[in-house]
Amino acid sequence: MAAGKCIVCHERREKPLFNDMRDFEYGIESDQTGFVRCDSCGLIRLDPLPEAEALPTLYPAEYANIHAEENRLSNFLLETYFGLVHRYFKKRLPGKARILDVGCAAGHFIGYLQDREPEWSVEGIDLNRHACEMAASLGRTVHHGAFEDAALPEQQYDLIILSHLIEHVVNPAALLEKAGKLLADGGRLYIETPNVNCLDFRIFGKYWGGLHFPRHTFLFSPETVGTLLERQGFSLEEQGATLNMFGWALSLQNYLADRFDLRVVNGRIAAYPFMMLGLLPLTLIQKVFGNAAGMRILARKEKLA
Repeated sequence: MAAGKCIVCHERREKPLFNDMRDFEYGIESDQTGFVRCDSCGLIRLDPLPEAEALPTLYPAEYANIHAEENRLSNFLLETYFGLVHRYFKKRLPGKARILDVGCAAGHFIGYLQDREPEWSVEGIDLNRHACEMAASLGRTVHHGAFEDAALPEQQYDLIILSHLIEHVVNPAALLEKAGKLLADGGRLYIETPNVNCLDFRIFGKYWGGLHFPRHTFLFSPETVGTLLERQGFSLEEQGATLNMFGWALSLQNYLADRFDLRVVNGRIAAYPFMMLGLLPLTLIQKVFGNAAGMRILARKEKLA
């Protein structure tokens, strides 16, 4: 896909950031070579940007986000994360909220919410047919297909979740436009995405886990994602740091696997769970100071006049 104006500032001032990249996690071969950065606003873009139809080819069948965590430590950390997000939603949603989780994979978070909030109506949508079939076998409602083209009811959802999704699409503006159509007036959009304004990105560079080459297409700062949301008719309510381990643990894994040719299975080396645990205090300190590798944004759809 040919590059045009920056999707945030509409300038044409991109410069190479990283060249000759490779997939450190899954070894997927692709036409992408690296990343460029807008010299005006700082938005980072995969180069060249793939066609939308090519995106599924960048995800292997064993992609980590499809299958539930089998390692006890990884599962504990994931359940802890789910609990934090659940409590965050519970404070901000009505008792009978309708929720859509976009890019939900096999719907593990949907299942978590359903088990704890039976009054909430929770559904999801994902491009991966295998993930949708797995979700159905577990009793979860997950639609198959592209969110932007999905025939879902408009102005019906109280919350739409884009958790680590906006950085996976080739047209983030179209993604936000579709979310705006499906949200009820005053409904909220919840986004989690990597934050390029963090210490670990400056330290690890091309090995930074947030790059997730070649599956991450756009990488944002709080300023660039905020500007994009406002241009799509959303008002920002909250921005903050999230507790994600890719900033330190995955970055270190990428560096070690590349430097010492370590064996990577299903995207992770054998020591990865212990790396997560060992680096958790550093991640917590980052979260407290608000410059962690992950950020969350809560935005509201303005009511129609």
